[in-house]
Amino acid sequence: MNFQEIVRTRRSIRRFKRSEIPDTKIMAILDSARWAPSYRNSQPWHLLVVHSPEDLEFISKLYLESYLKLADNLKDNEASAIRAMADMLKKEVSDASFTVIMIADPNRSISWPIDLSMASQNMMLMAHNLGIGSSFIDLTYSRMSSYFNKELMRERFNIPEGLVIFSMIVFGIPEEIPRPPQRKSLSEIIHYGRW
Repeated sequence: MNFQEIVRTRRSIRRFKRSEIPDTKIMAILDSARWAPSYRNSQPWHLLVVHSPEDLEFISKLYLESYLKLADNLKDNEASAIRAMADMLKKEVSDASFTVIMIADPNRSISWPIDLSMASQNMMLMAHNLGIGSSFIDLTYSRMSSYFNKELMRERFNIPEGLVIFSMIVFGIPEEIPRPPQRKSLSEIIHYGRW
């Protein structure tokens, strides 16, 4: 695939086949993160790679619990929609081949959320180029994130205090490729010279 095809055909994959990914491909994905731009080349990221079934199951339970707690605080229609997705949400993590927990050192960069997001995009594009699906899971700014128990995650994986658990990215062989989502036309988003 050329770069334009990689960008246009990448999808957020939430259903994976249970299969192992060769270490060479995992390392290529991880290596792509370190080439991302960052504030003053601060590279404030740490990548915690999780691939044991027990650890993936642990994370999937935290993930599901956070969504169910969110549902408890929403109106009926939204809450019902989230509860209906419970099995899919759990499997999004538990069926992944591996997950990368994105961790920031906020003392290295004032724009660490942007820096880690760019490193994440690099990894997701590299994964797609290698035939591997991925999905970005925000643990900082989404509605669900305020219910996600980061302290249990910190304890389980010995993540030092002072570092920020920002997000996680699940990776695996796609069970299915979703259809392209609707995109705005260029004329809706581009403004030349003035608004």
